[in-house]
Amino acid sequence: MSFEDIAKAAKSAFEESQLVPPSERINALRAIRLQLEKDKTEILAANVKDLKVCLLFSRSLHMNSSL
Repeated sequence: MSFEDIAKAAKSAFEESQLVPPSERINALRAIRLQLEKDKTEILAANVKDLKVCLLFSRSLHMNSSL
């Protein structure tokens, strides 16, 4: 999926969300916030893992390009 596709999907989702009554959007956002708070430790751990993989991949590319 390209960045353009992601942007189009985000715009479409936003436009569709405007059809939902404000009180329902607020309730949905609160539920999302609560779930993110509940999963915060796991999310941050996964982010650290992703960053480590990116760093290793970046180092590997750098080492291969200097040959």
